[in-house]
Amino acid sequence: MNKFFTGIVICVLSFLNVQKGNAQNITMEETVKYINSKFDGKCKLEVIKGFVQAQFYEGREVYRKDKVAVNDLDMMKMGFEKEESLFFIPCKGDQEGCVERNLYVNKIKKQYSRLSFVVENNQKNIDGLSEAFIHLYKLVDGPSGYSRTKPFEQ
Repeated sequence: MNKFFTGIVICVLSFLNVQKGNAQNITMEETVKYINSKFDGKCKLEVIKGFVQAQFYEGREVYRKDKVAVNDLDMMKMGFEKEESLFFIPCKGDQEGCVERNLYVNKIKKQYSRLSFVVENNQKNIDGLSEAFIHLYKLVDGPSGYSRTKPFEQ
């Protein structure tokens, strides 16, 4: 009886270890893909050498391009403006105007104090984007060995 019980315990522990081992870390590529899926093709975000580059589309034409160093963004102050369905991430307090914005239609290049995206007004979307951007930030500028397996949306 004792050997039977020990065998069951070993099987259960082995199963739990296999399940834990199957959880995969969410990569930068997967994070960017998730974020881009929330923009309905109106924006394409990339992360290149610690910089977020976002191209905004009207039809097939790029009308705006934003570029900002990931570590200049204040992830703790992300927000959402319901009236405009605008998800935004402001610059850190000491980095006023950290976002370089090119408006191709008007041929204007300006500095802005936040990175912003039009997204669907739905709390699950907003929460998922917040989680994804925090993960992106930690992948770029976080502690060595940082990883995440938990999905962005619950």
